[in-house]
Amino acid sequence: MGIENRDYIREGASSGSSFGSQHPTCFWILVVTIAVYVLQIVTLPPTERSGRFAGPERQSLVNEWLQMDTDKVLHGQVWRLLTVALCHDVYSVYHIVINMLIFYWFGRRLEDRYGSREFMLFYWSAALFASAIYLIVELMTGDRHMGIGASGAVFAVFGLYAMHYPYERILFMFIIPIQIRFLFLLYVLFDLHPLLLQLTGHDVFSGVAHAAHLGGALFGYMYFKRRWSLQLFEERISAPFRRAQVQRRAARRGLRVVHPEANEPTSSPIDTEEIDAILQKISESGIDSLNAEERRILEQASEKLRSHRGN
Repeated sequence: MGIENRDYIREGASSGSSFGSQHPTCFWILVVTIAVYVLQIVTLPPTERSGRFAGPERQSLVNEWLQMDTDKVLHGQVWRLLTVALCHDVYSVYHIVINMLIFYWFGRRLEDRYGSREFMLFYWSAALFASAIYLIVELMTGDRHMGIGASGAVFAVFGLYAMHYPYERILFMFIIPIQIRFLFLLYVLFDLHPLLLQLTGHDVFSGVAHAAHLGGALFGYMYFKRRWSLQLFEERISAPFRRAQVQRRAARRGLRVVHPEANEPTSSPIDTEEIDAILQKISESGIDSLNAEERRILEQASEKLRSHRGN
């Protein structure tokens, strides 16, 4: 792809675009989460009643299959570590509204900064990490409580935003102006206190997944400090599968994939998509934002271009 085709080079590339086209990751996470919430309500059996007193609450069919349940995860239902982020309390619309508002406010800017694919990987990795911390705490304390909500992943989004824009001000409770970094720290302290009580043997159940919140916050902090690139990690993991797919396609066409010997000089083609992503990151965040692997890739590409021109 030529430099003139890159989104950050074209003037007015995002002008007049809808929210869905500008921020597809944010858009689809919102759409899917809200759709699951509606399904939770639709599949919720009516409460059994005896006279004027309501009987025991029954679980939504969606909750039964998607909510966090430590025992079921340990018995192989590992998808719950991710799908818990799609479920919310059907009896409190406040739960999903607050989570999705925070995600919408902070997520769009982070998606602009990191790109849609990287931000998507960040969100779901944060959800997985937060659920893993929740599971570990339950194993340590012996407590068992069903978990629902995107709060772990949302806390990671909140934390990463606070790392990038610590001095930005926000209205706490829509009234009190406070810097993002202090607000984030307050929420961490609010979650840390009951978790410490729980870990020291006290019977504390507030109905809030404090461990998942702190797990998400920790993931956002580590992602920022270590300058992780989840897209690069994903590409490394999927590289053997892509090579196998190329070989299968070649075999079907009667071709043979030749691997050069190790002692023969080779000149692998430049991965233009990877270089585009690195150049876009430099454009948005500066060259100092590159990690060691991205710098190495950029240097190799430069050497290949210089050798090609020399020939």
